[in-house]
Amino acid sequence: MESQYFNIEAERYVIGCLLLEFEALRDEVDLTPTDYTKDAHKRFVKAIMDLSESDTGVDLMTVTTWLTDRKELGPEDFQLLAEIAGSIPSTANVKYYEKLIKKQTKKRKLEKVAMRIQSKLNDLDDEQEIDNLITSSSKYMVGLVGTESEGFVHIRDVMKEVVDDADENRPDIIGVPTGFGELDRMTSGFKPGELIIIGARPSMGKTAFALGLASNCAKPKSVGELGALVPVYSLEMSN
Repeated sequence: MESQYFNIEAERYVIGCLLLEFEALRDEVDLTPTDYTKDAHKRFVKAIMDLSESDTGVDLMTVTTWLTDRKELGPEDFQLLAEIAGSIPSTANVKYYEKLIKKQTKKRKLEKVAMRIQSKLNDLDDEQEIDNLITSSSKYMVGLVGTESEGFVHIRDVMKEVVDDADENRPDIIGVPTGFGELDRMTSGFKPGELIIIGARPSMGKTAFALGLASNCAKPKSVGELGALVPVYSLEMSN
């Protein structure tokens, strides 16, 4: 049964915006073919995604060529693409229309869950089976909350976001401060599981430096706090 939850005009608007100004919008619009309901729209979005991943420009002709090369260009697709591209007065509201599409996607998913529950109810007599159906359906619906996309994303885009986020939010020191600013900058402090080796010629102050590290690590960082527990073992000790 075909779902009643879709917004064809919103789908056409977003596709049209991408055909006109893809480079400006590529980081703003989340493309997932399953969000689109018309088969032609799904093909257009898939073409745009593949062209983007191959760093090929996206416009009316490149999308048409991509579809033609794969024998996926329908008899009315070129005319439809041209109509979509020519019907966009401005790309300023692309995020608004994308939200309309996402909202309809969630409604279709909820509709699917409801139909699944309805189809199984008459066959369920055991209370445990009923509870299992409630649990599985609830987990699925909870997963819809705040979910914007279930499509595949290129790993380079994910890693760029992870690295950028780490650079922006990483504190200067995430371990135990050593008391030596330059060393803390390079190591971000001493962390569990690390083995730190101090190497130098004899009588260069290795032991004094190590004791200084231990002393600084053991100092409280603020009033009311305890410093790190730092046991010291040395082969130079008599006992």
